[in-house]
Amino acid sequence: MTVRQSSEERALDQQERALVASSQHPAVQALSDAELAELRARLRERRDRAQRLARQRRRELRGKAA
Repeated sequence: MTVRQSSEERALDQQERALVASSQHPAVQALSDAELAELRARLRERRDRAQRLARQRRRELRGKAA
């Protein structure tokens, strides 16, 4: 899926943009297996955090959260 760069810049902070850039071609080809595993773990951690925050906000909007 293609995401426009301007949309990506609005949605991500500078640290997140650097993380995404390191996961895209050609930068990802230069990484070793250990570096790829670390990158995958960091990306999953960020994704899980974003999902958790979004889920919490939805609960708050419905009035089911503290």
